[in-house]
Amino acid sequence: MINLERFLNFLSGNIYLLIIFIVLGLIAHFWGLFYIREHRNEDFSYSGHLHVWYEGSEFILFLAYIAWIVGLLVANWLALMYLFRS
Repeated sequence: MINLERFLNFLSGNIYLLIIFIVLGLIAHFWGLFYIREHRNEDFSYSGHLHVWYEGSEFILFLAYIAWIVGLLVANWLALMYLFRS
């Protein structure tokens, strides 16, 4: 198992670093969101179904999804840690 106690104690002692990590998490989250929205295409078929596809590299799209999910999780987790620090 990874021992996060030292890292969490370090972050709780350095509030400015904690705020920087929150901002970096939000930047990664919004980059992923905007990349996905920018490369999404839709087409309405005559059968009544909506066809959605993405243009661009599948690897970059995968990274955008990961950044979208992980960025939000990191930002929320660190923001809660900032609010409830003792």
